[in-house]
Formats: sequence, structure tokens, C-alpha cells
Amino acid sequence: MAMRFFGQVVCYVALGLALLANTARAQSPDAGLQALLDGFVQEQRLPGAVLGVNGPGLNTIVATGVLDRKSRAPVTPQSRFYIASAGKMMTATAVLQLVDEGRIRLDQPVSEIIVPAGSLDRLPNWKSVTVEQLLNHTSGMPDYFDDDWEQAAAKNPRMLVDVEQALSRQLGEEPNAKPGVEHEYSNTNYALLGLLLERVDHADLGAVLARRIFVPAGMTSTTIGADPRQPGVASGHGSERPPSARDNLIAYGSKLGDGPVTTTAGDMGRFLAALLRDGRLLKPATLQRMLTPSRREPGYGLGIQLSRTDFGPCYGHSGSVTGFKSEAWYYAARKTSIVFLTNGEFYSDDTDVVTKAAERLFR
Repeated sequence: MAMRFFGQVVCYVALGLALLANTARAQSPDAGLQALLDGFVQEQRLPGAVLGVNGPGLNTIVATGVLDRKSRAPVTPQSRFYIASAGKMMTATAVLQLVDEGRIRLDQPVSEIIVPAGSLDRLPNWKSVTVEQLLNHTSGMPDYFDDDWEQAAAKNPRMLVDVEQALSRQLGEEPNAKPGVEHEYSNTNYALLGLLLERVDHADLGAVLARRIFVPAGMTSTTIGADPRQPGVASGHGSERPPSARDNLIAYGSKLGDGPVTTTAGDMGRFLAALLRDGRLLKPATLQRMLTPSRREPGYGLGIQLSRTDFGPCYGHSGSVTGFKSEAWYYAARKTSIVFLTNGEFYSDDTDVVTKAAERLFR
């Protein structure tokens, strides 16, 4: 009788442990990602952040911290962040749709498309630079975006929406190189591509991207520009300081093609899926061209960064401006995207939270 009772206890304990193990396994992706994000935000002294995963068997977003250190409003999975240069992928995709439609060519000089050019015809390399050279950052045009430009734009917000005013300091400058010779990342390229989209589609950039990208991809919480005073919108914070009105103005006031997008982690996952997993935004040959490394920079295609990882090829883009950081990556072999958005500045150099998330998910 005692042996029978003992056997029942062992059986119940074993069953209980098995159930606990199964529960832990079922909860481990979300719990593991939450622990990773919580630890990373604390280590980097960030106000708040979100980490989203979209893939087979797992579609989740974890959040931590605050949208604003003054109001202490919490970050949620639905919170909206400015994503800076990660928005270049959307500008590039819309431009490549024009190529698919036969309305422009990659080898076409941009001066043939942006007509009249106004003062822009005084930009270095203006007459010869092509659409492809703007897309892959081999135009040789100097980058307009720096600290001096930010200070000027804070005083003259028209520089955030008017391409001629934004690029006025580059007029008459010497080029950094001849077109096609060197890869040099330049926001000037994508400011011009945004204007190209407006000229060809006869609409403002917000309307162009909404019709071509946001609506087809199901990005219902994504806009060009935003009001940081609205509920659910993250305020930008410099290193360990309160939110800055200037940082928010530069971020959410920008409507140029090099970084105009405000979005959520969920919408970014939907964009990466529509473009790279489902092939719904570009023809297959055009998408392959987008993902082909530039001859001058193997880590960059046409508006998209390319990486080789322990888990196979990875495509996406990072974004960085004072007060905001973003990482949006698609692991092709796993058909999974990982998106990280924050409203602060990193404190240390150990910042690759996306790779850490991939290691938790894929190993």
C-alpha cells in the first residue's frame, strides 16, 4: 500500500513537472524577450522601448519604460516612435515601384525627372547623378544632415518639409566624389528621392507612401510626421535628460524622404513581411535587385542594409537621430522580423539587442 501511494506521488510530481516545463516552454519566447528588453533598457539607461517579433508561430511585441520622463506615461506594444533612417526602406520601395511601372529607370539621371529643379540644379553632380546612385549612396553628394543643420532647422522648420530649403547649404559645394565611384552614406540622396516621388506621383510624400506602402502593407498606425503631444507617441530623450522640444521637432516635423516615418513595432513587422516575406510590394526581379549588394559597398543594396549572420542572410535598416534609435531586420531563412524602437540614447557600445533576440529565438 505504501509503495502504491509512493508511486502515485512520483507520478503526480512527474506529471506536474512536465506540465510546468511545457508551460515554461510555451511562455518562454515572450518571457525571454521581455527579460531581454527590460535588462537592455536598464543597462542602456533608456526611457522606454519596444521589441517586436513577427514570424512563423510567433507574433509578439514586448514593451518597457515610459514614453516621456515627465509624464511617466508607459510604453505599450501600440506606442508610436520616430524611426529616422529606417524609413529609407519605404522611400526606396516606392521609388522601385515606379521602376516596376516603367515610369522611371534606375539608370536615368534624376535631373530628367525633377523638372523644374529650381535651385537644386546647383547641387554637386546634379546633371549626371542617377536614380540608382541616389538609392545606393554612390551619388557623391555631401550629406546635408549635421548638428549645424539641426540648429538651423529648429529656427526655420520649413527646412524639415521643403527640399530646396533643406539642401540650401549644399548648393554650389564641391562633390565628395564623382557619381558611382564611392559609397558614402548621405541623407541628401533620400531627400531628393522623396521629392522625385512627389513629382512623379503628383502628390505630397505622405499621400504617396500611404497609397504605395502603408495601406497595402496593413500599416494602420504609420504616418509621415506626428504630434508628440498625442497619446501613445514617444518623446525623444537625449542621454539621461528630459524630453527635448527640439529633438521632437526635428523628428516628428520631418517630412523629407530620408527619414519621415512614425510607426509602431507591429507596423514595421508588417512592412518587412509585405516586402521581403510575401513579395507584395515589388516584382520578384526588382526585389532581387534591391537586395543585390552595391559594387562599392557589399553591405548595402538599394535602400536596404544587407548582413550575413549565424542564422542566414538578414535585410533591414537602422535609424538614429538625437533622442531616437531604431532597428528593423528580417531574417530570411527564418521568415522572421525583429524590430527594436526606443526614444533614447544608448549609454554603452553593447547595443546589438536584435542579435541577442535572434540568439534567444533561433538557437
